[in-house]
Amino acid sequence: GNLVIMIAANAVITAIVIGIFFSHGIIGASGVLFMLIILSAFTNMQKGKIPLTLIIVAAMYLGREIVNTLSVQDGISQMAHIVGGLTGLGFGIYFYRKKFSTV
Repeated sequence: GNLVIMIAANAVITAIVIGIFFSHGIIGASGVLFMLIILSAFTNMQKGKIPLTLIIVAAMYLGREIVNTLSVQDGISQMAHIVGGLTGLGFGIYFYRKKFSTV
Protein backbone atom coordinates (compact mmCIF):
# COMPACT_ATOMS: atom_id res chain seq x y z
CA GLY A 1 0.00 0.00 0.00
CA ASN A 2 2.73 2.48 0.93
CA LEU A 3 4.63 1.77 -2.26
CA VAL A 4 1.60 2.55 -4.44
CA ILE A 5 1.06 5.80 -2.54
CA MET A 6 4.73 6.76 -2.93
CA ILE A 7 4.71 6.01 -6.67
CA ALA A 8 1.51 8.03 -7.19
CA ALA A 9 2.81 10.93 -5.10
CA ASN A 10 6.08 10.89 -7.02
CA ALA A 11 4.19 11.02 -10.32
CA VAL A 12 2.05 13.94 -9.17
CA ILE A 13 4.98 15.91 -7.72
CA THR A 14 7.08 15.30 -10.84
CA ALA A 15 4.21 16.36 -13.10
CA ILE A 16 3.74 19.58 -11.13
CA VAL A 17 7.45 20.46 -11.19
CA ILE A 18 7.84 19.66 -14.89
CA GLY A 19 4.62 21.56 -15.68
CA ILE A 20 5.81 24.66 -13.84
CA PHE A 21 9.37 24.82 -15.17
CA PHE A 22 9.18 23.22 -18.63
CA SER A 23 6.90 23.37 -21.65
CA HIS A 24 7.25 19.71 -22.63
CA GLY A 25 5.77 16.51 -21.29
CA ILE A 26 7.61 13.46 -20.06
CA ILE A 27 7.01 9.75 -20.36
CA GLY A 28 8.45 6.80 -18.44
CA ALA A 29 9.08 5.71 -14.90
CA SER A 30 12.71 6.68 -14.40
CA GLY A 31 11.72 9.15 -11.66
CA VAL A 32 10.16 6.26 -9.75
CA LEU A 33 13.35 4.26 -10.21
CA PHE A 34 15.41 7.09 -8.72
CA MET A 35 12.96 7.30 -5.80
CA LEU A 36 13.42 3.57 -5.16
CA ILE A 37 17.22 3.83 -5.43
CA ILE A 38 17.28 6.50 -2.73
CA LEU A 39 14.75 4.59 -0.60
CA SER A 40 16.91 1.47 -0.78
CA ALA A 41 19.68 3.34 1.02
CA PHE A 42 17.34 3.74 4.02
CA THR A 43 16.83 -0.01 4.50
CA ASN A 44 19.47 -0.58 7.17
CA MET A 45 19.11 2.70 9.05
CA GLN A 46 19.53 2.60 12.77
CA LYS A 47 18.20 5.18 15.20
CA GLY A 48 20.31 8.31 15.26
CA LYS A 49 22.66 7.21 12.47
CA ILE A 50 22.79 8.24 8.82
CA PRO A 51 24.15 5.37 6.75
CA LEU A 52 27.13 6.11 4.55
CA THR A 53 25.37 4.34 1.68
CA LEU A 54 22.63 6.99 1.74
CA ILE A 55 25.15 9.81 1.42
CA ILE A 56 27.09 8.02 -1.34
CA VAL A 57 24.00 7.00 -3.30
CA ALA A 58 22.46 10.47 -3.07
CA ALA A 59 25.71 12.17 -4.07
CA MET A 60 26.39 9.80 -6.97
CA TYR A 61 22.96 9.60 -8.52
CA LEU A 62 21.60 13.05 -7.81
CA GLY A 63 24.95 14.73 -8.41
CA ARG A 64 25.26 13.12 -11.82
CA GLU A 65 21.75 14.18 -12.78
CA ILE A 66 22.36 17.77 -11.68
CA VAL A 67 25.51 17.90 -13.81
CA ASN A 68 23.66 16.32 -16.76
CA THR A 69 20.83 18.84 -16.41
CA LEU A 70 23.30 21.66 -16.89
CA SER A 71 25.47 20.13 -19.59
CA VAL A 72 23.70 17.42 -21.63
CA GLN A 73 20.87 17.92 -24.14
CA ASP A 74 19.85 14.31 -24.79
CA GLY A 75 16.07 14.33 -24.59
CA ILE A 76 16.07 12.68 -21.16
CA SER A 77 14.33 14.51 -18.34
CA GLN A 78 17.02 14.67 -15.68
CA MET A 79 14.65 16.88 -13.70
CA ALA A 80 12.30 13.90 -13.33
CA HIS A 81 15.23 11.91 -11.96
CA ILE A 82 16.13 14.68 -9.52
CA VAL A 83 12.53 15.08 -8.35
CA GLY A 84 12.21 11.30 -7.98
CA GLY A 85 15.38 11.16 -5.89
CA LEU A 86 14.27 14.05 -3.69
CA THR A 87 10.84 12.45 -3.29
CA GLY A 88 12.53 9.21 -2.23
CA LEU A 89 14.66 11.14 0.23
CA GLY A 90 11.55 12.80 1.65
CA PHE A 91 9.67 9.51 2.01
CA GLY A 92 12.73 7.85 3.52
CA ILE A 93 13.03 10.54 6.17
CA TYR A 94 9.28 10.42 6.85
CA PHE A 95 9.19 6.65 7.33
CA TYR A 96 12.47 6.72 9.30
CA ARG A 97 10.97 9.19 11.77
CA LYS A 98 7.69 7.26 11.89
CA LYS A 99 9.53 3.99 12.57
CA PHE A 100 11.65 5.32 15.41
CA SER A 101 9.12 7.65 16.99
CA THR A 102 7.02 4.70 18.14
CA VAL A 103 9.96 2.81 19.67
